[in-house]
Amino acid sequence: MRAAHTLAAAVMCASLAACDHGSGVRSRPSTVPATAVWAGGADGGAWIDCSPVDRKPYRYTCSTYNDQSGSMWAQGQYVLRSAQWNENTKRASFAPVTDVPTPLQYNSFDGEIIRLAQPLALVPDGWIRYPLAKGGKKQLFEMGQARSAEVAYD
Repeated sequence: MRAAHTLAAAVMCASLAACDHGSGVRSRPSTVPATAVWAGGADGGAWIDCSPVDRKPYRYTCSTYNDQSGSMWAQGQYVLRSAQWNENTKRASFAPVTDVPTPLQYNSFDGEIIRLAQPLALVPDGWIRYPLAKGGKKQLFEMGQARSAEVAYD
């Protein structure tokens, strides 16, 4: 009987470890700063690290990282906006906000927009860099809208 309990406990521990303790949260790669927060779901996510820009309300400098390798996905400035679904255009629209939640609760990163748990988003504003193993690419955004094509850099 004791062997059955030991086996059951071992299976339970292995199951929890495989599921990242049931939360979907990945182990932090060594290249990801301690200030970064993981956001995502069972199929993956991103490490997100945002800091407010001094004397510029609603503006943040953010870096996002691959949840498994820890390589940087994107880096630049983002602006906090209220997110609403526009049924006519079938796209999200973003409006200015009047209140900043503390702390920000990240939900996901889709490659451009950092979605928050509230009906809020951090939208890219300015040059966003997408580093690669060698060089990278960058793109200019204005309040979440791409204003340039992607440009390669060394």
